[in-house]
Amino acid sequence: MPKLVDHEQRRREIAAAVWRLASVSGLESVSLRQVAAEAGVSMRLVQYYFETKHGMLLYALKHLNEVLEQQVRARLDLGREPTPREIIRATLVELVPVDERSRMVSLVFIAFFVRALNDPALSEAFRGDGTDELAAFFATLIRDSQALGTSPAWLHPEREVATLMAVANGMGPDVLVGTVTAEEVLATLDYNLDRIFPPPH
Repeated sequence: MPKLVDHEQRRREIAAAVWRLASVSGLESVSLRQVAAEAGVSMRLVQYYFETKHGMLLYALKHLNEVLEQQVRARLDLGREPTPREIIRATLVELVPVDERSRMVSLVFIAFFVRALNDPALSEAFRGDGTDELAAFFATLIRDSQALGTSPAWLHPEREVATLMAVANGMGPDVLVGTVTAEEVLATLDYNLDRIFPPPH
């Protein structure tokens, strides 16, 4: 009986090879041949799943976002309903290079961002990655907390969310080059989250 092939799993393995290469040397020099070697498969197999390098990169970016979403869900598997603060924090922590896995993720996103500056289709993928929807969701969580009286009424939800995301996204590269520590970034996130969701006295 012929062995069944999980085609989606093969695509994911190829995407993971793209991530590893991108985290070391960026995307400009990454070729289908290099990806095949990194994935331990033939170039013909890579071409079977992805006709072009561009298509491969788009898939790799899409799958990376899916993996991050899975990681957030795992962080929120608390055996109870997570609080709005926990939801926002768990999501933003995934953007901070706190360990080797998240360090690689940060490097990969930087590599994709640099390439997207001169690649309209990849730039469009970045704009359609759900960031706007996520920000709107966070703002709704803050607004709901205000309605319950657990967040200060004077807060501007959208601006608070913009600040939180700027901390997570903007300070990540600083961690990579060593000008701040991951602990300092998390402390800054918690400082802002405690202002939005004051701990009970």
